[in-house]
Amino acid sequence: MKHCTVCGEVYEMYQFAIYRKNKDGSKNYYARSCRSCQQDTQAVIKKLKAENPPPPPGTPCACCGRIDRLFIDHDHFSHKMRNWICKNCNVGLGYLGDTEESIEKALNYLKRCKTRDSK
Repeated sequence: MKHCTVCGEVYEMYQFAIYRKNKDGSKNYYARSCRSCQQDTQAVIKKLKAENPPPPPGTPCACCGRIDRLFIDHDHFSHKMRNWICKNCNVGLGYLGDTEESIEKALNYLKRCKTRDSK
């Protein structure tokens, strides 16, 4: 049994996609969300991409300003597009829970742990 991080339901393991296996095949690593939630998310992203064509090459990331390949960023609750951002920013926001509060906590942590040598 496994808990889906999107819908909160508990399902049998077969309801989760295997995204990686150990090299020796002894262990499977499963997705964090169930197949149904993954399909819903993919449908939302497909719709948003159809409605919002990608920006021209060389467009900077809307979050950090870096010139890199851009990915669509969307609100997971309202399913509205936020902007086109680089993979690092997209993954970073996701790991921080996509909330202002979690980003503020991370920023406060960095400020508290600042060393004299850092600028």
